[in-house]
Amino acid sequence: MQVQHAERERDIYFPPDRLVPADIALVFGMNSPARPAMHAIRLWRQGYVKRLLFTGGYNPRLGATEAGVMAGLAGQEGVPRDAILLEPCAAHTDQNAEFAARLLAGEPGRGLLIVAVHFHLRRCRLAAQRWFGPQAVRGWSSYSSRYYRAEDWPGAARARQDVAGESEKIRRYYADAAPFSESFDLV
Repeated sequence: MQVQHAERERDIYFPPDRLVPADIALVFGMNSPARPAMHAIRLWRQGYVKRLLFTGGYNPRLGATEAGVMAGLAGQEGVPRDAILLEPCAAHTDQNAEFAARLLAGEPGRGLLIVAVHFHLRRCRLAAQRWFGPQAVRGWSSYSSRYYRAEDWPGAARARQDVAGESEKIRRYYADAAPFSESFDLV
């Protein structure tokens, strides 16, 4: 029983991938943009998505926009220019989704596949659902932190810190969202 509880807790904090075909991968930026870019490129190569929408504004650590760095990597990896979209202005997660929704306004499609680091995926999904609508978010795929895997999180201080920080931000910015057990179907 304790193992089931631990697995359920892990799946809430680090939702398992839900890989489904979608028109666009909404790729949330970060300080290490090569990781989300390469993950999204793999999904594109595997045929899960037709286009990659990279989000993320100017990052002083990079001296460039996160979206621009990721798009440049995608181009270097052979993704055609017409399969790459940019949202280079957002300063935080909710803006990533808001500005991406404005960019895609009125565009028909089969929905989004969210791409984010595993501990940030819950908040990215909430942001995308807020700005695109719940039906638009068809699936999601995450990549592990370079510091820990989801399976290791209870014993990793950094993981516990990330989970606590994300949980607080979700409570603060998405108080109107349903509780986790309702918002995040466990697949």
